[in-house]
Amino acid sequence: MDKPFTIRAIIFLTASLLLTLFPKKVLYWQQKFVSFLVTKLHFKFMELFAEHREEEGTHAIRIIGIFFLIVSIGLFVYAYFN
Repeated sequence: MDKPFTIRAIIFLTASLLLTLFPKKVLYWQQKFVSFLVTKLHFKFMELFAEHREEEGTHAIRIIGIFFLIVSIGLFVYAYFN
């Protein structure tokens, strides 16, 4: 079993579980971080990212979480056979 790929798979698995189980909380922290970047660091080009609907954001976050889950499964399989 390949240890670096196992560690990468665990990282992707953790990210996928967080994104699929807690999409509203992730979206809340993401919007909070973007508003910090816009107000404190004057990144005006990121204003568009702060203005989107919650339903669209949670749906997109869940899709990204499912993609990360598929990547982690692929990494686990690759790590097991190497």
